[in-house]
Amino acid sequence: NQVTEMFNVIEKSGLKLNTIVNSAGVSYAELIATNDKIHDSNMFKKVFEINTFGTFLISKYAAKLMIKNKT
Repeated sequence: NQVTEMFNVIEKSGLKLNTIVNSAGVSYAELIATNDKIHDSNMFKKVFEINTFGTFLISKYAAKLMIKNKT
């Protein structure tokens, strides 16, 4: 996936990773419920997956590389 590919490129470059900043994210605004419909749970799940799980993945692979490089 894109995350592992990114960290492979960093590792192969010979540079050391010292810091990460988790600041990316997406949003989707919709009322929880109206007279006509309720919030699309699939959209909420997608936002949660990108923002929360994405942050976890970046942190996990960055930590692995930092430990390997002793940074």
